[in-house]
Amino acid sequence: MDHGHVPGDERQAQGRRQVRLRLLELVRRQLQHGQRLRRQGLGERQVRRPSDPKARQAFKTLADGYRDKTFASADLLPEGNSAGTQFIKHKAGFYAGGRWVIENIDKGGSREGYDVVPFPSESGRPIPGAVAASYLAINKDSKHPEEAFAFLTEFVSKEGQKLRLKGGSAVPSVKGAENLVTDGGYPAHAKTFLDVRDHGFANYPDEVAVPGLTKAINDQLMKIWEGKVGFDEGMTQLQTLVDGMKGKQG
Repeated sequence: MDHGHVPGDERQAQGRRQVRLRLLELVRRQLQHGQRLRRQGLGERQVRRPSDPKARQAFKTLADGYRDKTFASADLLPEGNSAGTQFIKHKAGFYAGGRWVIENIDKGGSREGYDVVPFPSESGRPIPGAVAASYLAINKDSKHPEEAFAFLTEFVSKEGQKLRLKGGSAVPSVKGAENLVTDGGYPAHAKTFLDVRDHGFANYPDEVAVPGLTKAINDQLMKIWEGKVGFDEGMTQLQTLVDGMKGKQG
């Protein structure tokens, strides 16, 4: 979501400093793998490796931004002054998050001036966004598998989601319950949440299939952002790390 008005004195004081939350996650997911991946509704697309020139330049832009304080890592902000806090205090103009951000805005006291927008792209056209995913499973040793399946089915059905999510801040995962998001007309472009759901992507199987890979990537990138390791050296280490952990899983 983005805030349409940032007071001049705060904008001047903050300069180019912006706080990110999950923007890095989106970029990292789009760039870190080299396999061709197929997603329902998206077709086949190439996701670039860190060694790809365009991917490398994107990472370099991020690294330079963190080091010259254009960006600030939400992971390194002091307790009590999180990215969400800075957003509702108008110290950050853009905040990457889900529909639950509305609850944070309400805590700030005023909904005025906020809206939701797609992530920007080079072409200017909307691009698929990352969709948070949760998982449900039935224990293979369950003594009541049919009952468990019936419960799970009702839990995720259209009517089940309408009942569970009414008055909440989640986006329904099935068609037919869109009114939970659009009723009330807030934010003005609330339909964007549904567009991201319909055209976005969840976790890449080849990443989540390797225990600890996501954390290892994030930890390595943080070393680069903090300047604890040079960019070129850090990127080489990142590529070696990913290839090594996937090779062990292989």
